Amino acid sequence: MFTAYQRQLSFLLMIFILSGLAFFTSALEWQGNKTLHTLMEVIATLVAAFVGILCFLHYFAHESNKLFFIIGIGFMGTAALDFYHALVTSEFFDLLFPSPPPSLIPWSWVASRFFLGVSFLVAAFAILPRYEHRISNNKIILFSSSFAILSFLFFAFYPLPRAYYPELIISRPEELIPALMMAIAGGMFYMRGGWKEDDFEYWLLLTIIVSLTCQLMFMPFSTQLFDNPFNMAHMLKAFAYMLMSVGLFLSIYRLFVSERRLRQRLERSLDKTTAATQAKSGFLAAMSHEIRTPLNGIVATIDLLRRDLQQSEHRDLLETADSSARMLQVIIGDVLDFSKIESGKLELDKTDISLEETIFQVVDNLSGQADKMRVRLRVNCPPALPVVSADGVRIKQILYNLMGNAIKFSQNLPDRQGAVVLDIEMKARDESGGVLTFVVRDNGIGISDKLKARLFQPFEQGDDQISQRFGGTGLGLLLTKCLVDMMSGELDVLSFPGEGSSFSVSLPLEYGAQGESQKEADLSDVFVIICAGEGLLTESLVRYLKYGNVPFFVLHSADATLALQAAGQRHSSRLIILNCYADFSVTPERLECCLPTTLTGSNIHFVTFSAEFSAQDEHYLEIQRDGRVIMHPSTLSYHRLMTTLSDLACKTLKEPVTFSMADRPELSMTIEQAVAHRRMALLVDDNSTNQKVISQQLLRLGFLIDLAQDGKQGLDMWRRNQYNLILTDCHMPEMDGYELSRCIRKEELEQGQRRVAIIAITADALKGTKEKCHAAGMDAYLAKPFSLKELSQCLEPFLLEWEAHTDQDGLALETDVVVGWDKRVLISMIGSDDPSVLSQFYREFIASSRSIIEHLYQHTQDSSQSEGLSARMQKLHTASDMVGAIHLKAYCAKVIELLAKGASIQELVAGLNACIHSHHSLVDSIEEHCHELDQLSRNKSR
Repeated sequence: MFTAYQRQLSFLLMIFILSGLAFFTSALEWQGNKTLHTLMEVIATLVAAFVGILCFLHYFAHESNKLFFIIGIGFMGTAALDFYHALVTSEFFDLLFPSPPPSLIPWSWVASRFFLGVSFLVAAFAILPRYEHRISNNKIILFSSSFAILSFLFFAFYPLPRAYYPELIISRPEELIPALMMAIAGGMFYMRGGWKEDDFEYWLLLTIIVSLTCQLMFMPFSTQLFDNPFNMAHMLKAFAYMLMSVGLFLSIYRLFVSERRLRQRLERSLDKTTAATQAKSGFLAAMSHEIRTPLNGIVATIDLLRRDLQQSEHRDLLETADSSARMLQVIIGDVLDFSKIESGKLELDKTDISLEETIFQVVDNLSGQADKMRVRLRVNCPPALPVVSADGVRIKQILYNLMGNAIKFSQNLPDRQGAVVLDIEMKARDESGGVLTFVVRDNGIGISDKLKARLFQPFEQGDDQISQRFGGTGLGLLLTKCLVDMMSGELDVLSFPGEGSSFSVSLPLEYGAQGESQKEADLSDVFVIICAGEGLLTESLVRYLKYGNVPFFVLHSADATLALQAAGQRHSSRLIILNCYADFSVTPERLECCLPTTLTGSNIHFVTFSAEFSAQDEHYLEIQRDGRVIMHPSTLSYHRLMTTLSDLACKTLKEPVTFSMADRPELSMTIEQAVAHRRMALLVDDNSTNQKVISQQLLRLGFLIDLAQDGKQGLDMWRRNQYNLILTDCHMPEMDGYELSRCIRKEELEQGQRRVAIIAITADALKGTKEKCHAAGMDAYLAKPFSLKELSQCLEPFLLEWEAHTDQDGLALETDVVVGWDKRVLISMIGSDDPSVLSQFYREFIASSRSIIEHLYQHTQDSSQSEGLSARMQKLHTASDMVGAIHLKAYCAKVIELLAKGASIQELVAGLNACIHSHHSLVDSIEEHCHELDQLSRNKSR
């Protein structure tokens, strides 16, 4: 790249060379002709057009410098005029124009030079700051096209004056007009100084110098057509155009080089950013594990203390600590999700989910929070929501964020009670899916138009006062917006300050596989009286009862005569009264005088909706001593209402049961008693805090616990002892939980041992962890931190199965029907209850099925070993049906279904593991029963 001084010297050198060329060629007598002139003009035309095209490409590719556009217009117009100038030289056009060639040719030359001079001058002014916005592209195009068209018309229809004045010193004085414009433009470009660094302006100034020299030293001294100055001027014109093309080529080349370097810098920056993002993601993944581990200790310890301490002041303090710990858990989850979104690693995990269950799980969790904040929470949900294929966790997260915000910003309102309403609607789109729309409405503080623009920015909560008053990270709405966008949905906000807000979310969802529909009880013999009170609750009850074809009457006063008469006319034998916050009550005493003959006092049931009842632990109802039922209004769904009415009608209503402290065996039991009760557990974890906390949780659930520091130690202890349950961390030194599970499953199969329940307890809550655990042979997965209730719920299926196999003394139950196995099926199949015959059939089943199970286990270890898998599953399904193995038969049917629809390897392995687990439990029970049958057979033969 030349320096400014070198470029300045090049200008002087160009002027000196051209001046010398003019001096030495002035004495030459070179006479050209029309053919030579036409050839030179054609060359000049092509070069000028090429320059114009390059200028346009440069300008429209970057649109950063208007100079390229103006010069491009100038050279394109010049090319058109030069081409016209070449055409008029031809003898073919002599008779078409009113002017003779000695006038037409010189004046058409001047028109082209004048247009180029004007273009140079306009370009010089256009780059000045004060004229930059005045000279628009449209004005330039209009002027250029008008000048060209007028020139063509002028030369075609107007007789031109003479062009040569040999009596003057300067034979062609008209050449000085474009020379003046070029001189002014050149001076302005030189004074501006852009040529010192900009290649394009440098070569443009060289072009102006050559063009100006042509106009001052050559063409003015031409005395006739095609003489020496005439020819030299035409050659220099083409040379000037070529200089401009060189400048453009160099400018474009340097632009490409600059962009390539910029791209390389950007790529290096991107690599550094990617590396930093990966490092951050790795750090956050590690921090996720490290944070969740001590957080599990905090949450679980507080949960245990809260259950043990009875003094109200201590319980209040622990409730506060528990709330703070769980708030910290939510904040950590939001930050980690935000980091995944930033790094592009947040993915959706689609499974078939029940929309009603998903929605009301969120409502159940938030109803207590709403009650504490004195906010009325209601749900307007249709009675029949389909099963859909979606990420249920993320849908819950969207609902939790929107409803949590609505509750938070509707508390402690000065002039009214806070209220939040969730409206649900599912519209069919086509046969494959529909659009789920839910609207969260509140009457809270509202949002101003100014703050709406900042709602979906990270760490924004509108303003500092809101942040200080209500708290939070400001990530909830951003995460919600990102999740909605990932699901191809829409999120709309409507809000008025001081009146409330409405957040509407629409999600296109595909229908999932519809499970076996739950058979609803016949409630045609039941009559329901709704004591109308709160409008939305009453409307929901009416809609649900109409959908379920349950006869009802809406009562607006304490006089129930009309309603009871309606019940009597239908000859209903059951009466259920639903009180919806009515300002009146219908008591049994008021009913005695007007009961129809079909009803008696014992067939009348009362259900009261009350927010004073706290729906904890998924208990959406409470049964009082007098038989009255209390339900929380916010947790009302169609299926819950129908289940409650059905149970009341059949007198089978009872509160949900979970394993509690009172249900566990004595903690002073021996190891032998713990094994007999199937309450012997092995905890494998390398963190001492986890060992202490989880041990206490297991003790409260009635387990005796052994501890192991890593997978290797855990495997050795399992080999030496009898455990019913193993809880293992997934990430440990020596041997991790995945390898531990695979080793145990392999040895169980090889040695024919009873299958132990293995549960993963890990702080790794990333996508794919659950599937990885199931693929390793684990039975369940529990993410830290978890409470005693969550651990109890996870263990509940295993506890139910174990309780079914043992009585209070730990002995086998004497029953014909046990969980998962109906002994009567085989007796009915063979038409005999002979013990020896039954024992023979059962042993043949065990032998044949074990061979199949070995192949299934091989497939879980190596998915390529799939040959004949479908046939084996069909065979195992048929054999299970013959011996009455209900659960195993169902698991086989599920695997056959997965094979038919081409499910993923992870789903298939999980299904096979369920079959293997069920088979081991079944074989243990059948073998025990075979020993009993053999004893009966021997006693019978004696």
